[in-house]
Amino acid sequence: MEVENFTYDGRIELIVGPMFSGKSNELLRRMRRFEISGKKTLLIKYSEENKEPIEKEFCTHDGLCKNAFWIDQIFIMEKNAKQVDVVGVDDGQFFPDLDDFAEKMANQGKIVIVAGLDATFERKPFDSIVSLIPKSEKLDKLLAVCAVSEKDAAFSKRRTNETQEKVLGGTDKYLAVSRQQWFQKGKSEKEVDEKKEADLNFQGEIQLILGPMFGGKTSELIRRMRRYRIAQKKCLMLKYNKDTRYTKQFCTTHDHVTFEAMQCGSYLSAVKEIVADYDVIGVDEGQFFLDVVQFVEDLANKGKIVVVAGLDGTFERKPFGNFLNLVPLAESVCKLNAVCVKTFKEAPFTRRISEEKEIEVIGGIDKYAAVSRKAFFQKDF
Repeated sequence: MEVENFTYDGRIELIVGPMFSGKSNELLRRMRRFEISGKKTLLIKYSEENKEPIEKEFCTHDGLCKNAFWIDQIFIMEKNAKQVDVVGVDDGQFFPDLDDFAEKMANQGKIVIVAGLDATFERKPFDSIVSLIPKSEKLDKLLAVCAVSEKDAAFSKRRTNETQEKVLGGTDKYLAVSRQQWFQKGKSEKEVDEKKEADLNFQGEIQLILGPMFGGKTSELIRRMRRYRIAQKKCLMLKYNKDTRYTKQFCTTHDHVTFEAMQCGSYLSAVKEIVADYDVIGVDEGQFFLDVVQFVEDLANKGKIVVVAGLDGTFERKPFGNFLNLVPLAESVCKLNAVCVKTFKEAPFTRRISEEKEIEVIGGIDKYAAVSRKAFFQKDF
């Protein structure tokens, strides 16, 4: 029986976005850089028709090409992946076993680069992608150009009447669109008609800041809020009322940078009427609010700019409730890293160093450490 060699020296890079945003181009660009440096690479491409891997050329919408293995179950490629340094995966959202495969390869020292849609044509999350975010060292959401407005396009809109989730195709079946255009016609028109509010203009946006503890999420949130305030926008910061580590009246970073804030309980909808008077709303520790996804989406659809900062994963590197369902709804997503307290390398993960087992345990360096992949799995921490 083969003994698994887990060195925990690898990493996972995740490239997401709508159709026509250049995800596959970016995947091949990164792989090419490793090939130039002498690394062995393997490209895996999803194909629902192939139960056994078939090697043939894969080309992006822009004509960049590379040989790939086409398959419908990614673990079939495990033996091949062990022979290379870098594993690329395209159309990652369609592989049901993507999470376990990418994690296993990274733990064996491989660099795994995954490109995939973050959302279905209904802007609902692809589980294979969302579950991988807390286990990834790097996350980039790319944008396309809206086919109608020529603005940034964060979403994919289906042009055909097919209703099943998995429909493969290009410009014959899909458009890349902005928020406003996504709600204009077609399937979403009914949803708009059913809305009772008269103030929906779908011209807002969601900015999502993710990362581990001590990654600078709140600092980046405050930086953005201050920029909007300088631009004469009416800004309101919301913070979780159980987070009283520094002060109740301010959103405070670990470096004691502050921004005045309003406390909220587990449901943000309690302040719905108050936020209506503001242009920009900031939400810190977004993972703790039970209705954060719908609350933030509603505000963006009413023309508000909403900036949300939160943990992308629990201390077990699992998604925090449905918080990551904001990724498919967001116009911009960034994942910040901290510095590992053990290796001093990039730290994309949070490790709990106290004994509590509950998911929600608020604390600082007394309870948590920012760690690299190797330090996360280190037994004698």
